[in-house]
Amino acid sequence: MLRRVRSWFGAVVRRSRMEREMDAELRFHIEVFAEDLVGSGVSREEALRRARIEFGGVERAKEECRDALALRLVDHVARDLRLGVRLLIKNPGFTAVAVIALALGIGADTAMYSEGRRRRRVRQQVWPAAFQPAGDLSNGPMRRAVSGSGVDDS
Repeated sequence: MLRRVRSWFGAVVRRSRMEREMDAELRFHIEVFAEDLVGSGVSREEALRRARIEFGGVERAKEECRDALALRLVDHVARDLRLGVRLLIKNPGFTAVAVIALALGIGADTAMYSEGRRRRRVRQQVWPAAFQPAGDLSNGPMRRAVSGSGVDDS
């Protein structure tokens, strides 16, 4: 699993090298296939033509390899990010409103979360028994109140 992740990350980071290696490997396979055809008595030019037809397009095979490595996803995300940045630069008013709205939303959410945590800590300090596990209160007044009879069950 770690090898796969390293291989994928290397393919993303060293994209041009990976493309060159893939191109060389695909051309090698076409050459080997053509050599097999030449060995069976076909002329060199005809063997290369048949090998390309049989093998399919090199670019199609490259696309299949990219799909298998999930590199198209990276390409699409990068393209979408570039488009988004261009649109934000093109419309500075919209960008300012969007950034302010996000900042206010994140700030309000953080403030509410922090206030909730602060109140919980205060409650734990004021009423520590309310935050103890239920087993510690099994013989206390809460048991009589829950049973509904009002009479001590012990």
